[in-house]
Amino acid sequence: MNISAHQTVVSSAPKLISFNEGGSLTTEIDNLKVSELRFLLALSTAKIGSWVPLATLRGDRKQSSSFSRFISKLTDDQWIATKKDPEDGRGKQIRLTIKGRHRLKPLFSNTQQKVTPETPSKLPQTSRKHFFTAKTALNIPSKEGTGDWHFFEMFQGSHGRMPGPFFIAGENIEDTYSILGDLGVHECSSLIRDAGVEVNIPIFAANHYRAMGDLIYQRLHENKSLQSLRADDWFPTKTDRDKLAYVLHQLAPSLKEEQLQKLNGWMKEQDVG
Repeated sequence: MNISAHQTVVSSAPKLISFNEGGSLTTEIDNLKVSELRFLLALSTAKIGSWVPLATLRGDRKQSSSFSRFISKLTDDQWIATKKDPEDGRGKQIRLTIKGRHRLKPLFSNTQQKVTPETPSKLPQTSRKHFFTAKTALNIPSKEGTGDWHFFEMFQGSHGRMPGPFFIAGENIEDTYSILGDLGVHECSSLIRDAGVEVNIPIFAANHYRAMGDLIYQRLHENKSLQSLRADDWFPTKTDRDKLAYVLHQLAPSLKEEQLQKLNGWMKEQDVG
């Protein structure tokens, strides 16, 4: 499928949860029904970022309209993300969003895993021209349920590993600013704080569509295959993939013919655009 989409790319700064002085959640968990909370807690036992067949969590609720409304509510409230099950054309797969998992965290621990002012995060300086992009930006939460699922590993490190790697446009990844300008770039320090990492400097990052566009552009210029990039891993709905197609359409005029053919082939395989 050739690049032809003209959808508007949405750059949004989702409003994430807040904590009171005692460290407890606001009324968001209190507003859940017991059945909804049990469902989310069951889903939280799955490996972070992994998709679970919805049928395995449905139990005896089958295909009832009340269960469909139940799932729609949790999706609309950004607790969960869903996508079509590639193994079952009539089924869906489901996982917690980063936002949903973070909302549930206080139920398992009385302390927040935040980096305190005494141990500040080692995040590099960014700007509207030199911003986090590619897999770094793909791990910043979005209310749309897009992106990757390794926020803490990326921005706080884990199991003794330092945070990163941090990909910054024009520094250690191909610069697309001359082509796309600041399309999809936003200041997101509040998102990073709300997700659990303390920062005291402005943080500029690409939204997920621009970040993926930059990642693909880098792969093409390095003459690397795109086959390891699965669009539906990070963009579960067709609407998401159409927004990605818009960014790729903007990049197309700067590509050589061989690169463009490779990109168009990948887009057709991945149902992008």
